[in-house]
Amino acid sequence: MTRGQVVVPQNDAAAVAGYESSRHIQRLDTRTWSDFKNRTHTSQEWLCEPLFPKTSIGLVVSQAGHGKTTTMIQLAVALATGLPFMGQPVNGPCGVGLLLLEDDENLIHGRLMAQVRSYGDALTPEHERKLNANLRVMIERPLSIEELNLPALLDLRLAGLAGELGEKMKDTEDPPGLLVIDTLNAVHDGDESSSTETRPLIAALRKLHMALDASVYVTHHYRKMGVGRGAPGLLDRMDPELIRGSSAIHAGVRVVVQFAAVAKADAEKAGIKDWEDMQQYAVVGLTKNNGGRKSKWMLWKHTDGGLLAPVEAGERLLAGMLGPAAPKRGMTQQDRLLMEIHTLAGAHFDRDGTASALGMTTATLRSVLSRLRTSKLITRKDTLTLLGRAQAEALLGGGARRQKF
Repeated sequence: MTRGQVVVPQNDAAAVAGYESSRHIQRLDTRTWSDFKNRTHTSQEWLCEPLFPKTSIGLVVSQAGHGKTTTMIQLAVALATGLPFMGQPVNGPCGVGLLLLEDDENLIHGRLMAQVRSYGDALTPEHERKLNANLRVMIERPLSIEELNLPALLDLRLAGLAGELGEKMKDTEDPPGLLVIDTLNAVHDGDESSSTETRPLIAALRKLHMALDASVYVTHHYRKMGVGRGAPGLLDRMDPELIRGSSAIHAGVRVVVQFAAVAKADAEKAGIKDWEDMQQYAVVGLTKNNGGRKSKWMLWKHTDGGLLAPVEAGERLLAGMLGPAAPKRGMTQQDRLLMEIHTLAGAHFDRDGTASALGMTTATLRSVLSRLRTSKLITRKDTLTLLGRAQAEALLGGGARRQKF
């Protein structure tokens, strides 16, 4: 299969005929322990660490208007030019395809221009040349009155678009690295709650990945949830169980990046003073990564220029949002205190204030501190050891013992 060549059966008869003619082809390979023992293990590669691994299929999930499309446009410009994404280096330049089926051309233009202008003097004429040579933005073509009567032209299902997507990315200067499909719903007119109907979609996405030899990231939505007093808490809003549709969608992708809006109650816990609405701030995290580690959660903010950017002291603010919810998630007193010491980052440690904030008595706090010292996680001066810092960062980032943050 050459670059850009995608073969998708056009109807059931073709699929059956193809199956019948290929039954003699060996489908399974066998490996022994010696094969694995002598194999060199390769570490995971990244489009941009720590959120976007190179993968076959990735899912980027948020509620409408909370930044997933903007984020992917920012990432696309960075990868096409080789410039940083939110200050982080990228694995570029590479070819990038943006299939944007929910925004009009004027809105896309504004977002692209905002990202390009954000680089200021760092954007050179060579970067602009690379952007032109590597970025392919694909939008739905306006149809004439005559064409509206042709059902085939109204079909935007992925099976029908796959070949065209491959063709449009064949002439990028650098080999393709990323294809973004915005959104899953726009290329699938079946019942997304049915695993029977979503599995062929996952198969078509995998076929695109194989044909382009590029990561395919698809944007998607959560189920409807309230935003008032009865809304799910922040930990629950980042739960993969809220991803809309069949569990086959979450199971079929290798990577999931989730966004959660910051509610007023979250902002108050963190001491954020300029909170105005739920689309202003977003918590972002790599919550599924079959090829490696998950990321810490990050706090981003929509800028006046229409982009998303990391919030200074975001880790500390996030700890403020999550702290009171931690006991509900089975975190031990040691874990909670370790995170609190990490958040202080060497600042004055007020035992009485910390005990009150964590819902402990002062005597309990002294006992937990003693256990942390015995475990070599803190020093006698109540600061983190290297081991303690690593464990605190694992807790904040979804590491070994705790699943959420």
